[in-house]
Amino acid sequence: MKTYLHFLKSNLLYNKVELSFSYGLTGLVFCFYFYLREVGSEAMTGMNFVSIAFYALLYAFFSNKKKFNLKYLVSLPMPKAQMLMVKTCSDIVFFAPFICLGFAGGILSKLEVHPLALFVLLVQAAILASLVLFDSDVEQPRVENTKASFVNRLVFIRNKLDFLFSLGIVGGIAAVVFISKIDEVAAGLILVTIGFLGIGLKYYQSLRLLKDESLSYFIVKRDMLKMGLKASLIAAPVVFMHLNSDKLNSPFGSNKVFESILKNDLGTLEKYVETGELPVSKGYTPLLVAGRVGNVEAFNLIYSKAESSIDDVVSGKKFFGYGVAHLSALSNNLSMMERVLSIRPDALDMKTSQNKTPLMVAASNCKAEMVDYLLHKGANPNIQTAKGETALILAAKRSCIASTALLLEYNANPLVKDKKGKMALDYFGENSKLKYLFKRKMPKEHFEAKRALASEEKL
Repeated sequence: MKTYLHFLKSNLLYNKVELSFSYGLTGLVFCFYFYLREVGSEAMTGMNFVSIAFYALLYAFFSNKKKFNLKYLVSLPMPKAQMLMVKTCSDIVFFAPFICLGFAGGILSKLEVHPLALFVLLVQAAILASLVLFDSDVEQPRVENTKASFVNRLVFIRNKLDFLFSLGIVGGIAAVVFISKIDEVAAGLILVTIGFLGIGLKYYQSLRLLKDESLSYFIVKRDMLKMGLKASLIAAPVVFMHLNSDKLNSPFGSNKVFESILKNDLGTLEKYVETGELPVSKGYTPLLVAGRVGNVEAFNLIYSKAESSIDDVVSGKKFFGYGVAHLSALSNNLSMMERVLSIRPDALDMKTSQNKTPLMVAASNCKAEMVDYLLHKGANPNIQTAKGETALILAAKRSCIASTALLLEYNANPLVKDKKGKMALDYFGENSKLKYLFKRKMPKEHFEAKRALASEEKL
């Protein structure tokens, strides 16, 4: 603990100018945000904070060069593993602005990750950056004190390739977690576990670099094979995705029937319909695909000549339980929705397994024109999902301003709360530009009670 405090104090003393600048600038950013919030402006979004956090990370990475002398570090009466751990943890003061700004950006962007997990992930990113900085401090004097040669310059390429390889693995796993739509607590736990695994691997690599000086140089027989293998592993998925871009870009899977619907090739589609060769891929039937892309002509052809039911629902993971009406709402094609409702008028409020209606699908995806059409047709705006969300709450969560205004105009109930105890206005914030529209539809007692509570807190 004494060694950690010694390192921490030294970091603060030797980098006081850089730290004062980064801490002060971070404070100004937050003051600017609270000022904009006070005046009712929404100019400062979560993504703005994320962008500033990225630059804060770069500043911390490139500006804080007054590190401990390497000879001093290795001469300390403590194991190298313990020294590296204490040194890395004490360097966290450089990355505090990055952590604060990144956390604020994540919360404001409403990422589907638990706040505690988000904070831990940012700290993990700071520790990894600190380990990368340590590697640079170790390798730089070693390379400078050797004869400059082309082979040694390849150290830079090797290190950057290692970084891209590690980033690709971690980023790929993280992307899979986000796409999987699992619970935010489980997603956070998985990502934090991956973060600790990444820190462990980097820590082991940095420790080896400290103990084995040959790792700072480029040895052809040893490193060419490793670089080739890692480059192949990075290039392989890129080449695969390029060669199969048409198949991968289609959310329905690749087959000629679906391709004919997407291309509006009715002649080819009719041949497959007449032969009865209508496949099901990724949970989609041809009728569902026609509804999703809003191809009314293909829909009519399939519905009139094939044994395809309007009651079919998607059995795939992403849109599990969505029927033709829900997919038509997602396509934002009013003609498509009109055709579906002409066959099944009750599809207007048809529910998925999670109690989602077409109106909810349109509202949560900012399809304002479709929202207006469905409300005009008489869709019920106050139906709740399994999570207690109404179309108004879903529109508010996605910051769909036009959809929210339309729902309020058609008397959607703004007082309904989801299972988290939040109303639609809670997702926009008290200083939202839409507050006046909510105020018109909500009882005065609601806002008066809030003002009373605020005054009591100040007392």
